[in-house]
Amino acid sequence: MGVINMAHGELIMIGAYTTYVMQQLMPNNIGMALILSIPMAFIVSGLVGIAIERSVIRHLYGRPLETLLATFGISLILQQAVRSIFSPLNRSVSTPDWMSGALNINPMLSLTYNRLYIILFCIMVFVGLVMVLKKTPLGLQVRAVSQNRAMARAMGIRSERVDAMTFGLGSGSRVWPVWRYLN
Repeated sequence: MGVINMAHGELIMIGAYTTYVMQQLMPNNIGMALILSIPMAFIVSGLVGIAIERSVIRHLYGRPLETLLATFGISLILQQAVRSIFSPLNRSVSTPDWMSGALNINPMLSLTYNRLYIILFCIMVFVGLVMVLKKTPLGLQVRAVSQNRAMARAMGIRSERVDAMTFGLGSGSRVWPVWRYLN
């Protein structure tokens, strides 16, 4: 897309705070809150990404320096918005009991269940993104626009919509590092 996105860390932050809010809404069922926060974090981060693309980035395609500066400014705005809403203090996300413990491979090697769930989840996200890009009309349109924008537009593909959906998909799929920050 020719965009240098300096706000990608803040999109991860939005996913993390979505997880925090979900756990605050369901304090007696941390495991279910975590499971429900995964699609919610994807949706919230994706919608923020689409809003960023629609409001700022769509006017800057083909100008990487301007997109770098604009997304850096957006990152500062998002950071301050989170500070204003949640305070500058760190907020923790609790780990459910079923993610605690470790798998002992041998006396020298043990893997925590938390890390194993992260690996499994990352594989699922990767396979899901590959399936979306290979098997859906959106994936076909994304590949067409990325290979030859002018020809895709000539074939009737609305490249502006595809750009917004691609940015939203990329923003939403950044929520997987949220799991890395679980205690």
